[in-house]
Amino acid sequence: MIPIDLSLAIGLYLFLALGVLVVFWVTTDSRRRTRDFHLEESHHWQCGLCFHRYVDSVAERFSRCPRCGNLNHR
Repeated sequence: MIPIDLSLAIGLYLFLALGVLVVFWVTTDSRRRTRDFHLEESHHWQCGLCFHRYVDSVAERFSRCPRCGNLNHR
Protein backbone atom coordinates (compact mmCIF):
# COMPACT_ATOMS: atom_id res chain seq x y z
CA MET A 1 0.00 0.00 0.00
CA ILE A 2 0.96 3.59 -0.48
CA PRO A 3 1.61 5.35 2.83
CA ILE A 4 -0.52 8.51 3.09
CA ASP A 5 -0.97 10.98 5.91
CA LEU A 6 -4.46 11.29 7.40
CA SER A 7 -4.66 15.06 6.82
CA LEU A 8 -3.67 14.59 3.16
CA ALA A 9 -6.33 11.89 2.72
CA ILE A 10 -9.02 14.13 4.22
CA GLY A 11 -7.88 17.07 2.10
CA LEU A 12 -7.97 14.99 -1.10
CA TYR A 13 -11.40 13.65 -0.19
CA LEU A 14 -12.79 17.14 0.41
CA PHE A 15 -11.17 18.48 -2.77
CA LEU A 16 -12.66 15.67 -4.88
CA ALA A 17 -16.09 16.06 -3.26
CA LEU A 18 -16.02 19.80 -3.90
CA GLY A 19 -14.97 19.16 -7.51
CA VAL A 20 -17.89 16.80 -8.04
CA LEU A 21 -20.31 19.35 -6.59
CA VAL A 22 -18.94 22.13 -8.82
CA VAL A 23 -19.25 19.95 -11.93
CA PHE A 24 -22.83 19.01 -10.96
CA TRP A 25 -23.70 22.66 -10.34
CA VAL A 26 -22.27 23.83 -13.68
CA THR A 27 -24.09 21.14 -15.68
CA THR A 28 -27.45 21.74 -14.01
CA ASP A 29 -27.06 25.50 -14.40
CA SER A 30 -26.31 25.17 -18.11
CA ARG A 31 -29.34 22.91 -18.57
CA ARG A 32 -31.53 25.41 -16.73
CA ARG A 33 -30.35 28.27 -18.91
CA THR A 34 -31.14 26.41 -22.12
CA ARG A 35 -34.58 25.51 -20.76
CA ASP A 36 -35.44 29.11 -19.89
CA PHE A 37 -36.85 30.01 -23.28
CA HIS A 38 -39.36 32.79 -22.85
CA LEU A 39 -41.65 33.87 -25.62
CA GLU A 40 -43.03 37.34 -25.87
CA GLU A 41 -46.52 37.86 -24.55
CA SER A 42 -47.73 38.66 -28.08
CA HIS A 43 -47.08 35.05 -29.14
CA HIS A 44 -49.44 33.55 -26.54
CA TRP A 45 -52.98 32.96 -27.75
CA GLN A 46 -56.10 31.56 -26.12
CA CYS A 47 -59.03 30.33 -28.16
CA GLY A 48 -62.31 32.07 -27.40
CA LEU A 49 -64.33 28.95 -28.22
CA CYS A 50 -62.52 25.98 -26.62
CA PHE A 51 -60.17 28.00 -24.33
CA HIS A 52 -57.13 26.13 -25.65
CA ARG A 53 -53.85 27.99 -25.00
CA TYR A 54 -51.30 27.86 -27.81
CA VAL A 55 -48.30 29.68 -29.26
CA ASP A 56 -48.37 31.34 -32.67
CA SER A 57 -45.29 33.43 -33.38
CA VAL A 58 -46.26 34.29 -36.96
CA ALA A 59 -49.72 35.80 -36.50
CA GLU A 60 -50.08 39.42 -35.45
CA ARG A 61 -53.82 40.16 -35.41
CA PHE A 62 -55.61 36.91 -36.29
CA SER A 63 -54.73 33.34 -35.47
CA ARG A 64 -56.47 30.01 -36.06
CA CYS A 65 -56.81 27.63 -33.12
CA PRO A 66 -55.01 24.34 -33.83
CA ARG A 67 -57.57 22.35 -31.81
CA CYS A 68 -60.97 23.55 -33.06
CA GLY A 69 -60.09 25.80 -36.01
CA ASN A 70 -61.75 28.90 -34.58
CA LEU A 71 -60.38 32.23 -35.84
CA ASN A 72 -59.13 34.32 -32.91
CA HIS A 73 -58.23 37.99 -32.88
CA ARG A 74 -56.44 40.31 -30.49
